[in-house]
Amino acid sequence: MPFFALTPNIRRILTICVFLILQGCGTGGTQLNSFSTYRSDPWEAFIHGDVRLTCELACSGSWGSARSQAKRLYENSLWKDLVAEITRVGENGDLPYFYLARSAEGLGYPNAALTYYSLSSAAQYKCDGLFNNCDGIDVPKEASARAAALRQHIANEQKTIASNNPPAAATPAPLAHTRPSLPVSSAKTPSGGVTKGEKMPSQPASPKQSPHNWLQGTLKSVMRGKSISEYWCPQFSALQSHLFSPRTFQILDESEKRAGNMAMYTVRIESSNRGGMPIINNWLFILFYNNKDRENTWCISKIMDASKLP
Repeated sequence: MPFFALTPNIRRILTICVFLILQGCGTGGTQLNSFSTYRSDPWEAFIHGDVRLTCELACSGSWGSARSQAKRLYENSLWKDLVAEITRVGENGDLPYFYLARSAEGLGYPNAALTYYSLSSAAQYKCDGLFNNCDGIDVPKEASARAAALRQHIANEQKTIASNNPPAAATPAPLAHTRPSLPVSSAKTPSGGVTKGEKMPSQPASPKQSPHNWLQGTLKSVMRGKSISEYWCPQFSALQSHLFSPRTFQILDESEKRAGNMAMYTVRIESSNRGGMPIINNWLFILFYNNKDRENTWCISKIMDASKLP
């Protein structure tokens, strides 16, 4: 039906809708959480999980044209550029919040990432609504899996910190003026052995190798063609990354960087990007030791782009 044949009210409604959509092509809708203490610094607000995407219908046009660029930035792990693109448009939806979450995770801000994953799950506008505009990403599944793995990662880090900083021992109560008897489990035989019935305290098994030697051996195998997924911690499989055609590597940290059952090393790797172009980049490898899952050895819990870390 021609536009002029429509009733005046219908023409007026369509005109307003077109105006709003065209207006959205040049304006964004990004705000900071009203409770944020970083309102004067948008970047600080982002890394603390305080950015909110508030544009809806008015930004549909600009988001439609920005999606392909956002996907390219996502696929090439250009996290800061991806944040700039998402916040420029400000589209309130599950996919834009997912992109913010992946950016925060890739840049090393797990708590902010968890906030944006939650906002992605709670977003009213879904990319797989009437039409599927998710660009090949299963947003609900990815957001849920990565958030769960991040929570586990944070919990393990907190346990490591706690084990390295034990609480101060409480002051013992005054002893009574009687001669205490030794408990059976503490009594020693004259030869210094253990009395009958006593059980030796169980000690956690130690890793078979130092984390540095393990990582060096692992990367040599990867350079020879083994998949890095074989060395990934099972409980962190959702955080798994891939190296494309790796050729050479150099561990840049000479001294051991270890805290409890975790270790970190920066590695310079010559490889390719997704498009096949040769690159040389520094990667931060976060290793984890769990004698239950990996038979007394180390495994990879996360790989981060060290050049994009603050």
